[in-house]
Amino acid sequence: MEPNELINKFIKVIQEQNYLFTSEIIQKDIPSLQKNLKALENENLDSESLAEAISQWYGNHPSVRDAVLRNEREISKVKKSNPAFGETTVENQYRIIQDELKKTTEKRQK
Repeated sequence: MEPNELINKFIKVIQEQNYLFTSEIIQKDIPSLQKNLKALENENLDSESLAEAISQWYGNHPSVRDAVLRNEREISKVKKSNPAFGETTVENQYRIIQDELKKTTEKRQK
């Protein structure tokens, strides 16, 4: 699976299937994912490293992993674009992931 495809699928799961993120995941595991993502932001953020961090994290969460993999057929292929545009997209994807994780955490903690 292409890195951008995996990232987009993960975003979709967070947005549309946040019930998969149990209280335990929110309390223990989302903070570690957020920390890892923050570390990537401070380095050279690219789609490969972002996708790798996501796949390593969801490897410990079969329900989230399965939801991401099930979404495979739902996301259509996008034409390759200018690499400079792709870097902006990665930054946007990163911000969306961070925002959605924060929203999911806040909803569950109420």
